[in-house]
Amino acid sequence: MKKEFKNFGDFCLLARKQKGMSQKTLAEKLSWGSGQFVSNIERGICSYPLNKFKLLARTLKIDLRQLTDVYAGDEIRRIEKEVGL
Repeated sequence: MKKEFKNFGDFCLLARKQKGMSQKTLAEKLSWGSGQFVSNIERGICSYPLNKFKLLARTLKIDLRQLTDVYAGDEIRRIEKEVGL
C-alpha cells in the first residue's frame, strides 16, 4: 500500500492526539461515517478532500497555512515520483 500522504497523515495524527480526540470523534466532527477514513488519512494511504481543509483545521485547531503546506509537500513528492524526478 502506497503511503503518498505520510507527512500529512502524521501531522493530522499528532494534532488529533494532542486534542485528546479519538478517530471516531474526529470522523463525527468532520461528518464522516466512521473512523476508518481518519485512519486511512493518518496512515497516509489516501488524500484528503481539499474542500474540507478549513473544517479540518478548525476542528483540530491548527493553522490552515501549515496544514496546506504539509499537504502540498506530500503532493509535490507524489508528482515528482510519478514523473520520475
